[in-house]
Amino acid sequence: MRRRIYMAFSALMLLGASIGAAVWAQHSNDWVTIFDGSNLDSFLLTGEANWHIAGDIVEATDGNGYLVVTEPYSDFVLTLDFWVASSVNSGVYIRCPAPEEHGGGICYEIQIHDYRPNQIYRTGGIVRHRSPAEHVTSLARWNTYEIRAEGEQITVKLNGIVTAEIENSDYVCEQPCAHRRGGFIALQYNDDSGGVLKFRNVKIQPL
Repeated sequence: MRRRIYMAFSALMLLGASIGAAVWAQHSNDWVTIFDGSNLDSFLLTGEANWHIAGDIVEATDGNGYLVVTEPYSDFVLTLDFWVASSVNSGVYIRCPAPEEHGGGICYEIQIHDYRPNQIYRTGGIVRHRSPAEHVTSLARWNTYEIRAEGEQITVKLNGIVTAEIENSDYVCEQPCAHRRGGFIALQYNDDSGGVLKFRNVKIQPL
C-alpha cells in the first residue's frame, strides 16, 4: 500500500515538474537569433535589392528591397549591428501589417540615413513621429541599434544613446500604424549608386 502511494506521489511530482517546465518555456524571454551569418532562412526577400551573405554579415550594394522577418512580433527588444555608406537610404521597419506591406506610412520606421534630405528624421529618428534627440554619425562604421517596442511605448537606442521615444497616447498620429500593437519587422536597402549596407547580429527578445 505504501509503495503504491509513493509511486502515485512520484508520478504527480513528475507531472507537476513537466507542467512547470512547459509553462516556463511559454513565458521565457530568451533571445532569438534572427541572423547569425549562416543563412537567410528567417527572412522573406521582397523587392530587388541584391542581398547576399559575406562572412558573418548580410549586405546589399544595389537595388531597392527589404529583408522581412518571417514571424510577426508584438512586444520585443530588437538589436542589430549595421554599417552604411553615405548614399544608402535604409531603415528598420517594425509593426508592419504584412510581409509585403512596408514603408514609413504604414509601419514605424527607425531611420538609417545620415544625409537624409529632410534632416528632421535622420538616423536615430522615427520617421513621421520623432526627431533624434542627438545626432549620431553612423557612416562607414559599425553601429548598434536597440529598439524596444512594448505596448504603446517605442524606445530607440543608437550606440547606447537614447535617440527617440514615443508613446501613442502622447501625440496625434494620422498614420495607419497608430496604435498597432504587433506586426512584421523589415530591414531596408535603397540605393542605385553602389553604396554598401551591411547587417549582422540580428537578435530579438520577445517580451
